[in-house]
Amino acid sequence: MNRRWERNTSDTVNVTTTVHPIGRPGGHTLKCRMADPAVILQRLEIDTGRLEASHLDPPESMRAGR
Repeated sequence: MNRRWERNTSDTVNVTTTVHPIGRPGGHTLKCRMADPAVILQRLEIDTGRLEASHLDPPESMRAGR
């Protein structure tokens, strides 16, 4: 087995990092759709370049636009 699978199963969490270049400034919409009913999306962290390194999680932001 590979190390990532071992960590995911022992921690019961899958941490995934992706990079998405944004072509223009302004408001953007992130849509998450269910692909598997057994998968639960618990938290999204979006780093816009201002996130400082810390051993603690970043502070929760307020919902925008609602």
